[in-house]
Amino acid sequence: MNRADAAARRGLGLRLTCRIERLAIAFSGAFDWLPNAGNHFHLASGDTARYHLQDESGKVRADMRRLVIWDMMTLDGRFEGAGPWQLDFHGLVWGEELEAFSIAQLDEAGTLLFGRRTYEGMAAHWSEATGPVAERMNAIEKRVATRAGVASVWTNSRPLIGEIATHIDALKAQPGKQDIFVFGSADLTAALLDIDVVDEIRLCLVPTVLGGGTPLFRNGERRNFDLAEARPLRSGGVILRYLRAKG
Repeated sequence: MNRADAAARRGLGLRLTCRIERLAIAFSGAFDWLPNAGNHFHLASGDTARYHLQDESGKVRADMRRLVIWDMMTLDGRFEGAGPWQLDFHGLVWGEELEAFSIAQLDEAGTLLFGRRTYEGMAAHWSEATGPVAERMNAIEKRVATRAGVASVWTNSRPLIGEIATHIDALKAQPGKQDIFVFGSADLTAALLDIDVVDEIRLCLVPTVLGGGTPLFRNGERRNFDLAEARPLRSGGVILRYLRAKG
């Protein structure tokens, strides 16, 4: 390796790698990813993978929390109707299955990360709500990406002032915590995709075409993901799970 190549590699700084902690992994066709609390996820074979933050020497510096995007999206790619918080299409798929999935998903999460507008809307709703989902939403640690602070106060929440890129590495590298989930927050989702820190995208595809409204995904950098799971619901919705593409 010449000096220029070595310098370029040093300039890359930290890199995210995936280490397989057990070596004898054999896939026989279809597979299923089963998320687990913390920094691990289980393969169908029973083997465990973990993300690590490593320096250029390959030395493990800290366990890396995964960043997971979750939202409900229509067939034409909308996560919201023509006006703010026009979410009546959620009722087409909401039921026992999706509620159970939501509870299990919240039990996986260590931190919820919101954009400011989504945070303020969520705070207004869940602070007064009751039930198992509300209990988890109110109890969990919450962080708000904002440039100027927030107007609402919600339990266990704190703003992250400034560009999210300046906070995300530290947030993902916090030891001993479960994964980070982003709910709603289309602007924040776009920013996170642009800086390439999204590890998984989970969607509930709702069988309707709104014909207008706010798209979940905005123009930005291309990012590829691999399908990990497609789970049809009796309501007609489909839960889709995509993992960051390898390579």
